[in-house]
Amino acid sequence: MRRLFWAALGAAAGAVIAGRITRVARGCTPTGTVRSAADLLDAVRRDTARRERELRREFGMDGGTGRAGRTGTVTTRGTRD
Repeated sequence: MRRLFWAALGAAAGAVIAGRITRVARGCTPTGTVRSAADLLDAVRRDTARRERELRREFGMDGGTGRAGRTGTVTTRGTRD
């Protein structure tokens, strides 16, 4: 009975490990890598757009006045036109 238990436990552990190895190997293929890179790029674009909206709102560049209460374009030297 003990041998049957350990054999079953070993078979179950082997199946779990084989499944994980297959999943990792699938993620390392060119298709898996491209999919991961595309997901990362989408997340970066989404976060960048969100932050840009926050900054535009903060500095009054979205048509509102912003916290500073001024509108206008900031030039490269930091002065307003």
